[in-house]
Amino acid sequence: MSCRPSNISLFINTFFFYFKDRKSKAGRGLSWLKFRRDRSEKVDLPLGASRDVSSWGVQEVGAWLEMLQLGEYAEIFAGHDIRGREVMTLTRRDLKDLGITKVGHVKRLLHAAKDLAIYNNG
Repeated sequence: MSCRPSNISLFINTFFFYFKDRKSKAGRGLSWLKFRRDRSEKVDLPLGASRDVSSWGVQEVGAWLEMLQLGEYAEIFAGHDIRGREVMTLTRRDLKDLGITKVGHVKRLLHAAKDLAIYNNG
């Protein structure tokens, strides 16, 4: 098999297309991070709650759940002594262990917890 100019140009075009595509995906990832960072400034906190989420007690967490319209879980969170620091690290498994199985509620809690963590660290 000989390396004719058409084969070389095909290889070069394929090579650059591959890396150009990877670079564009990385760029989208970075813009998403910037978006999340900007969004962290707009997190709604319960009335009277400290801006330092890691210092929240069970009352502030309960108020946060009420704000998310998930107040039905306030007693569960309080019963398991889940405070602000724990809220910011909640996982899907944690919510399942707490008995929270409704998909919409799980997603809402995970998104809100992630936003709190970004807000607290940002």
